Amino acid sequence: MATSNKRDLAPRLPILIYLMVLDGSHPSEWKPFDNLKMGQIREDIAKLTSEHRFLKKPIELQIICRPFDDVEKAAYRRVVGCLVDSTRLQDDVYKQFKEDYELFLGKVIEAENDISQYQGFRLIIVESTGAETNYTDAVDDLSSITKIALNLPGMGFRYEYLREERRFNQIANTMLGEVRINQDLTKILAN
Repeated sequence: MATSNKRDLAPRLPILIYLMVLDGSHPSEWKPFDNLKMGQIREDIAKLTSEHRFLKKPIELQIICRPFDDVEKAAYRRVVGCLVDSTRLQDDVYKQFKEDYELFLGKVIEAENDISQYQGFRLIIVESTGAETNYTDAVDDLSSITKIALNLPGMGFRYEYLREERRFNQIANTMLGEVRINQDLTKILAN
């Protein structure tokens, strides 16, 4: 009985899931809506939490604001999506971005990311203030690349457009809610 009480008093480590910001060499400095830097948005999102309904563990969504090639392999195991500046999808810069995106997906695959198999993967296109919106072909291309590379059954692949700052919290809360009720995740998160 004493071990049960000790177990109840032990700190409950959170289930961490990540969104990666794919925006060059200084992602935390990016200001998608002219006032807040991505680093501040990251801090605001980190305050949101939930609890997994079956595991009774807290869930935290964190935004990684470092160049993707500087992120440790362990974090890639829990990446459930990425944030992309829509200006990187324009014809004149898309080819280079696509190469970076494929390297990013390679790191997700190399890390043996199990969560995306059960939770899916989300591509969030952030439409910065005043940005052009002519990049449908690029989004279709990234969608195809992602679905094939990550072999996404489960909840699959989704993309969405983020046009307002307040939508960051809405999307984050939706993602936390999806993780909270996903019973399939217990297969890999129970440990």
